[in-house]
Amino acid sequence: ATGDLSPYIFRAVTMAAFVHCSGNAPVFAAQPPRLSLVGPVAHSQASSSRSSRHGQQHRSGGGVEAPAALAASASALAAQCSRRVAQRIRRRASKLETASEQGQKGGSAPKRKAAATAVKEEEPENLRRQREWQEVAGNDVCLPAGKPKAVIHFVGGAFAGATPQLFYRGFVERLCEECSAVVVVTAYKTQFNHDLAAAEANVALEASLAELALDGEDFSNLPLWGVGHSLGAVITLLLANRQPRAGCVLISVNQLPVTEAIPVPLPPPPPDSVKPVADWIRQRAVDAFEEERIAKGLESAGKAFQAASSRLGRGVSASSEPSGARSDRAKKAAPLFSQIGPVLGDLATGTRSFSPDKAAIARRIRESHKTKRTLLVQFANDSIDESEWALDVLESLGDEETPKPVVELLRLPGGHVEPLDSGVLQRPTWEPRTTRLAASIGRFVAGEAAAVPASSSKGSVEGERTALKDRILRLASGTNRGLTADSPERRAGLLSSIEDLEALALPGRGAPLTQRDREEDSLDENSLLDALVGNWKLLWATSPDVLLLAALPLVDCGEIRQDVPPQDVRSGEPLEVLNSVVLSPRGVGLLGSVLPQPLANLGSVKTTVKALAKPKSSGALSIRFVGGTFTVLGTGLPDFPLPSLPSVSATSNGGINLLTTYIDDELRVARSPLGDVFVLLRTD
Repeated sequence: ATGDLSPYIFRAVTMAAFVHCSGNAPVFAAQPPRLSLVGPVAHSQASSSRSSRHGQQHRSGGGVEAPAALAASASALAAQCSRRVAQRIRRRASKLETASEQGQKGGSAPKRKAAATAVKEEEPENLRRQREWQEVAGNDVCLPAGKPKAVIHFVGGAFAGATPQLFYRGFVERLCEECSAVVVVTAYKTQFNHDLAAAEANVALEASLAELALDGEDFSNLPLWGVGHSLGAVITLLLANRQPRAGCVLISVNQLPVTEAIPVPLPPPPPDSVKPVADWIRQRAVDAFEEERIAKGLESAGKAFQAASSRLGRGVSASSEPSGARSDRAKKAAPLFSQIGPVLGDLATGTRSFSPDKAAIARRIRESHKTKRTLLVQFANDSIDESEWALDVLESLGDEETPKPVVELLRLPGGHVEPLDSGVLQRPTWEPRTTRLAASIGRFVAGEAAAVPASSSKGSVEGERTALKDRILRLASGTNRGLTADSPERRAGLLSSIEDLEALALPGRGAPLTQRDREEDSLDENSLLDALVGNWKLLWATSPDVLLLAALPLVDCGEIRQDVPPQDVRSGEPLEVLNSVVLSPRGVGLLGSVLPQPLANLGSVKTTVKALAKPKSSGALSIRFVGGTFTVLGTGLPDFPLPSLPSVSATSNGGINLLTTYIDDELRVARSPLGDVFVLLRTD
């Protein structure tokens, strides 16, 4: 019954049995042609510390340490296999026996032989007429209608990657359809050691593929692709670096340092003298967010909410949802919250860096990366995207003897969370944009360029850019910079046009973006600072602190400006930025038609706040407010200094990161870390 099992399954089952019986992690002398559970994984420091904790060390024949986390993951796989392998083999034997009996009734030897091998010869396209989800070895697998052409290993972003079914279901379904691929979605827990997260995802992938093969669906002959979002893109890159894949799709790559990834100032690591206290705090945090406890709490909260809704409904009957469905939903959501405890615990014990960092990843890629095709997807208003860094590293590969890999950068409208389901974040643009993203990936997997060739002409891009700017100006007129209420349709149309314009910030969209394209067409730090110099007037905004000005009683909000005086932007000094707003008594504008200008301005005040801006990366500025003045217009009085401003920080490095997503001679679009949009018009 096991004679027809693929070598892939044989390797997984053998390894699982070995670990289950001996407690040791096996090491293969040579890498098999597909993924290996114990390839050269991780970080020696993490490996040795985890090995010593278990009282043993696992070493390969070449002296490379395999992390003990792999042994634990493999033990879980062994437990699964020990239960499932016998079931699958008995099921296969039963099918073969039934087919053989039916063949014997038919009479002839050729018919009996054909009946006995019917299970093996059945074509995949006859097994499935529509896309379907299955839970395989504890992972969600999306199977396409018809014959699959590839296998895709999908890994989600930080925290969302622990419950991908809740956050990525819609995107994965479109990916499955566009690529005609089996999509294996593996969950992982967010942690500071990304090598261990990659090992966890790797083990889960192999377990799912092995169980599918035991069920008669062996996809070992199909090309394996990796697709990852955010931190999942980093994990996909680490896995592809361990062993070549047919290709990778890296969406919104993000490997920022901890000080920038966590949007609050962090205290210094605790001294050694209080290490026991920090360890105690870590354990309490882990216990407080234990997964089973979280699941029970969510289920209880759901019951309480349902009961309260029933009482408030005054006679409306409670939901007929069975308790089992509520419990299943709570169990699926629990992993999302259970990650918080270990992360807080690691911060309490002094962990302040991810492993490996960007420098270590770049070094590994240059030493051993063999994947031939990589697509980088960058969203136009993503303030934490690092696709440019990944592009630089991947384009540095290749020499006279080794051909350069195919690397394409695709820039699309939207933000960092664009692939997440619309049920999580209500976005009217989710459907067309997710479909477009999946279709672009489908073209790349099929061997074509991901971008649509029709948009590659610079002339057509310039015409599209002009049309979008005209539409933005038309929709923003009459909204009083967003201070007056406008219809939801108008607001949605304005935001959609802004995002489409942001996607055109890099000319040449529609063709693979090379280093030369970026040098000629995109903004480096100095050219961005040069473009920022000038006087800008706020045209439209969504920021609450700006919209609050409309709610001030008996006051009219006048001009809101941001002026960047001429200065030497190449000196390395921070850029001086002056933000100002004019506030006047309500109705004072009517006096301008009957009184001289100085008298008409009497009672108006102008507040100016000075800030220093330092470039962080292409398009991003770290802004720190340093002071301001208060001026009474029409009186000739000197400026009054504003009281000291409170320390406002959106990142742990003490500044607010403002991302310039689009800028030209007329218009500028900027976004805050919270997604607030500012559209400014040049006035000089």
